[in-house]
Amino acid sequence: MNFKELRVIIEAAVEAIGMDYYFGTEADGFLDRLVAGEIADGGHCLHHDTSEQIKVTAGWEAIPLRLSLLKQTKRNVGLTDEQELGSDTPREDLRLEMYNQWIDLIAQIELTPDVQIQDEWTYKFISYGDNVTEGIMVDFNIYIYDC
Repeated sequence: MNFKELRVIIEAAVEAIGMDYYFGTEADGFLDRLVAGEIADGGHCLHHDTSEQIKVTAGWEAIPLRLSLLKQTKRNVGLTDEQELGSDTPREDLRLEMYNQWIDLIAQIELTPDVQIQDEWTYKFISYGDNVTEGIMVDFNIYIYDC
């Protein structure tokens, strides 16, 4: 399996949980449109290109990945100072929603035969723009059996 085939698997899993999928430079364009207010609310997955870091060991490919799952905040709704700091809703609600989408995404990806997600993955909550979008960025490894 190559990186392009893995992108197809991830894209299908993202769409299966009801989110839009963007890869590489598509993600840059997405962010520009999002900041400009040209994209409707909804969940979005940005897949960062990590294809140069693939390692093969004993028939398994270890593929490091970074995904950002984002949801747009409501337009023209000012957040309070506490909400800006991430300690109150709606910012917290959007972050939690995107964390839950990540858990759903793992389950979808793992339906693919000979594909496993490493148990240990790291994440952080992220914000783009001033009251524009909230979400989660996850770094993880996928192992693909490729004999």
